[in-house]
Amino acid sequence: MRVIPFLNHGITPFPIRIHEGVEAESNVSLMARISWKYRMHPSKFISDVVLQNNASHGIGLGRDVANFCNSLTATSVIVTNRLEAITGKKIFWPSSFVYLSNILDRMAHGFIAKEKKWCAQCYRESMAIKRPESEAKVADELYWSLAISQYCAKHLCSLSYCCGVCYQRQPFISNKYEPGFCHYCGTSLTKAPHIICDLDGHSKSEAESYLAKMDIFIPGATEISQFDLKILSRNLRGLVEKGGADGLYTLTECFGINNMTLKDWCSYKHGVSVESL
Repeated sequence: MRVIPFLNHGITPFPIRIHEGVEAESNVSLMARISWKYRMHPSKFISDVVLQNNASHGIGLGRDVANFCNSLTATSVIVTNRLEAITGKKIFWPSSFVYLSNILDRMAHGFIAKEKKWCAQCYRESMAIKRPESEAKVADELYWSLAISQYCAKHLCSLSYCCGVCYQRQPFISNKYEPGFCHYCGTSLTKAPHIICDLDGHSKSEAESYLAKMDIFIPGATEISQFDLKILSRNLRGLVEKGGADGLYTLTECFGINNMTLKDWCSYKHGVSVESL
């Protein structure tokens, strides 16, 4: 693969269509689609064009790239800004979890999944849409890249994490095949193992209950402007006061956290960890 040199500012070197059928495409997914369309090695494209650090070894296409580009870090903001510049398109959806940086603990580990996860049914529907031959057939929702993500909010099925033929786990971006196909054997990832929840059974209610707890990570579930640790701290202090002498104990039991963690949140000492949500 060849790397196309970055063009002067004011020129859009890598125009690409907004992917129909995806609510909030992640930065990593968008970079995968661009590098596929322009036949560039993904790691070199990311390091030379997006991050512009010209690293000779490029960047790893597994968890490293998702940690850099989809998470809460300042690098994620840089990546979003660069993608807007090189594609000429405003990214008006959350393409990284930076929108949660005012409430989540930035020092928390294990936030992003180790390997790619996807919804096989979303992929199947996406591949059925007629697109230009140069465009990738699939794109990934941002919340799929969370370590704790288990279900697709649209289909209420389990997310897939391995190929249905060779059973290999997938990197976030493949440098061998088009997005939506196994990095190791080239099989369509629409054939990946997944569990379809029963329409009226226990598995559906279980999936709905789990997704309800993850609403801050799913686009459209709630207002992004609500996510602020100062507001959370103020509201928690109010609840503790209303609970009287047992207020602190009642909230810790309700949230499933210890006294020290709740006191830290109330005093605005540190952000909320994903494990405590």
